[in-house]
Amino acid sequence: MPTCSKSEALQAIEKDLNDAIDFIEKDISEEDFFSKVVSAPWGFKGEIRKAVLMAKDHLVNHKMQLHIYLKLLGQPVNTQTLYGT
Repeated sequence: MPTCSKSEALQAIEKDLNDAIDFIEKDISEEDFFSKVVSAPWGFKGEIRKAVLMAKDHLVNHKMQLHIYLKLLGQPVNTQTLYGT
């Protein structure tokens, strides 16, 4: 069963995205973004820019999974809103 409504999920995603953008724009210098090494609990270790790109790719993977799942259920899928920016 869903743990929240569609609108609540969209609001949470929007808030997380805005928080991440604010942090990157205000709290990380250009030099740090490209050179500072960070690590994650799952074993990743690398520059901040690589972590951001990995997060973007991870989101795209989930969108592809959602697209396939909805298609298998026979639901209409608007790929423009799913993959659009």
